Amino acid sequence: MTEPSAGGFDNAHHLLQGALKATPPATHPPRPFHGGGPMPKFDAAAYVVATLWLADRVSALVDPRDRAAFDLHVAAARAEVLAPKGDAKRLTVLRVADAKSSSRVPCKVGLWAANEAFNASTHSIYAGTPTRAAGANVAKLLLKTAPAEVPAYLAALDALCVHLEFLTVLRAREKELPVSAVATPFRGLTDGKPTHYVVELVDGRYALLGKQGARWQLHVGKRQEVLATVPDTLFAAAVAAVGEG
Repeated sequence: MTEPSAGGFDNAHHLLQGALKATPPATHPPRPFHGGGPMPKFDAAAYVVATLWLADRVSALVDPRDRAAFDLHVAAARAEVLAPKGDAKRLTVLRVADAKSSSRVPCKVGLWAANEAFNASTHSIYAGTPTRAAGANVAKLLLKTAPAEVPAYLAALDALCVHLEFLTVLRAREKELPVSAVATPFRGLTDGKPTHYVVELVDGRYALLGKQGARWQLHVGKRQEVLATVPDTLFAAAVAAVGEG
């Protein structure tokens, strides 16, 4: 169900592209995808977060016959994120996970999560392929079983890609948040390149990861405090995306 357009899917990340190709154009989020700018970039760890996010979305749909396998592999993937290569038996579980062993999509998603966790810990060059398969297959499953949920799923996937890029940049710049981030409502561009991210933290605070000259700076605080640190050229767009509270 590819969308006929001279620009194809423009700047959409491959994770979103796969889901878009599996669904009717009427269900797609508005362009430009990801709020505009270049295609988001992920590291291997971001793909693990993506497949675990997808696993959470399909957990309630897992067939009882698959529940043990699904839970085993999702739990192993989560544990691997926290302690890479910390347990040889767990690494074996991740290594032998085979999505072809199941015919049901929800179970496959759990196995793909295990694949990505193994990729991130051992073979990052292979990262991404399981996640793209999971994203597209969840789209197909929803289109078949719950078509009314497809637009919301695609919109959430669109936003997730921005958040995953933020997490990638945060790691690359060796910055640490005091608590985990749950969403990235704003991605600001300078000369066409992403330079500022406003993120919502799990405790209700916000953070700005922004590039100032050649250096990246991290500011954490209340919504208004963080928005006040956004450059003037991006301020109005940041407020529109985040809200004034």
